[in-house]
Amino acid sequence: RLAERHHSAIAGQEDERQRDGPEPEGADTDLDRPILAADSAPLDERTLAQRAGIGWLGRNALVIAPEAGTYRLLGFLLTTAPLAPHHAGQDADRCGSCHACETRCPTRALVGRRVLTERCISYLTIEHQGVIPRALAERFAGWWFGCDLCQEACPWNRFAGPAADPRLNGSDADAALLAVGPADFDAYFAGRAVRRIGYERFRRNLLCALASLGRRDECASLLGEGLPLVVEQARELGITPIS
Repeated sequence: RLAERHHSAIAGQEDERQRDGPEPEGADTDLDRPILAADSAPLDERTLAQRAGIGWLGRNALVIAPEAGTYRLLGFLLTTAPLAPHHAGQDADRCGSCHACETRCPTRALVGRRVLTERCISYLTIEHQGVIPRALAERFAGWWFGCDLCQEACPWNRFAGPAADPRLNGSDADAALLAVGPADFDAYFAGRAVRRIGYERFRRNLLCALASLGRRDECASLLGEGLPLVVEQARELGITPIS
């Protein structure tokens, strides 16, 4: 079935709550108030998490915590409050000889604990704005927004419990995704990170995901809209657009 990255169901809402909240009395600049960020601010989150001793940088280029694996969102509260330093003491590398994540990655995007963004399914489906090369798109394995394969392969994630937020434990039905149109796109994905890629890239991603599963016969509804990016992506994949 079509798949999306688990955290995409709620990513970004923490910062929306911060922006919508009242200004502290007497606050003139951002430096006068705490700044809350979760996957949405220009911070080197992984390095900060390592320095706090939360975990180590795995071969999937994600921070691995012994008790929770990689299934966690790194959130930060930036403040000038005088807080005592704390180190959780779990930053020693424990990947050992395991290369499960590198082996599982269908586009071979993991090299030397780095992500080759130009090959990463998450980057291609979330950040890349143009046509996705056929050699990569056909390896998407059904993913249309982000990818969790390197996390699913990580042995440390067997210690991770179910997410407290039920929205992180499921995904949309294929039929529901294909039925989303331009008029209801914003409403359907309200409060979800998917909205930021826009409708046209959303449809491009669905096209690539279906093609990667060998379900080309289901692409007609995507091509029928005549969206330029989707049509160009279809040509790249060798799918004949509807005339």
